[in-house]
Amino acid sequence: MEQNTQGLNRIIRILDEELTELQTAGLSRESEKTRARLETYLDMRDRARQILEGLPDNVRRYEGQ
Repeated sequence: MEQNTQGLNRIIRILDEELTELQTAGLSRESEKTRARLETYLDMRDRARQILEGLPDNVRRYEGQ
């Protein structure tokens, strides 16, 4: 399942680093925009995991091939 969300995890990691840098630089307006984007991607990843957990095992095996 983790392989299905690798792209989202990478984006989340990048946005988290960007958020930290913006907060350190004191750019609060830009950091709030980045925080909103980060939260959106976190929600997308969580939703994808919920969907994948609901799939039968044979469907997940087929996708992994």
